[in-house]
This record gives sequence, C-alpha cells and structure tokens, in this order.
Amino acid sequence: MKKRSIDDIRRDLQQAEARHDRIERLGEKAISDYDLMMGYGVEFNLKLASNHIAYYRNELEEATKYGEQLKLFES
Repeated sequence: MKKRSIDDIRRDLQQAEARHDRIERLGEKAISDYDLMMGYGVEFNLKLASNHIAYYRNELEEATKYGEQLKLFES
C-alpha cells in the first residue's frame, strides 16, 4: 500500500467532515437521487461519513505519532 502524505490525509478528513456536516444540515437534499433510489438514505450516509471520519482520524494519528517534519532543510 502506498504511503499517503499527511496533507492528503488532512484533506480527506476535512472533506469527510464537510460531507457529514452537509448531510446533517440538508438531509436528503445532500444525497444523490441514485443513492436515495437504492435505499441509502440520510441515516446510512451519516454513518458512512462518520466511518470515513474515524478512519482518516486514525490514519492521521498513525502518520503523526512520532511528530511531523515540517521542513527538511532550513533555507
């Protein structure tokens, strides 16, 4: 599995949090017609977004558990 950058993980976490917030705010309006037609409503999509948030938080914690190198060299 390819290692992902901390910036990529943070971006994905922010997107998942934004998706969760949008679903909470807008309800069914935030869900595609296709998902609704297939029976994946608000409750399912909130749970999915919550799972993504938990996954990315764990991934970020693992990626930064020994600290984070901000710069390789001083300029």
